[in-house]
Amino acid sequence: MSLEARAYAVHFADGSTEQPSLTLLGSGSYRAEESSLVDDSINLGDVIANEGGIRFLSVSQKSSYTTLRWTISKSAAESEGLPRFLKQVVEVGGLWEQVMGGLLILHIPQSSAFDAKREFKRQIGQSWIG
Repeated sequence: MSLEARAYAVHFADGSTEQPSLTLLGSGSYRAEESSLVDDSINLGDVIANEGGIRFLSVSQKSSYTTLRWTISKSAAESEGLPRFLKQVVEVGGLWEQVMGGLLILHIPQSSAFDAKREFKRQIGQSWIG
């Protein structure tokens, strides 16, 4: 079986649908290759279960990351410090996603002592919004 990611339509209990990038793992399991914007319980690296088509049932295995979802200001998104901060995230084994400019999703290894809030403030000169 090929472990190639592709977009799948995922249907949620509330009737909403999203097309995230998923990798089919077999036996009705898919690994999320990006975080969901519809259901914040699904994050990059999580393994999700499905039932017929892809109707989201649950996250059957959480990823090994702690996920932080921050809304950042336009000035923070465009700052020279943001690339330095994101480089630090990657250097500690983390991953990041930036959606629509102002939504920053960080995935920090659970075993890491990296203080993302402190480093963001140090590199950017301001706090995240939420």
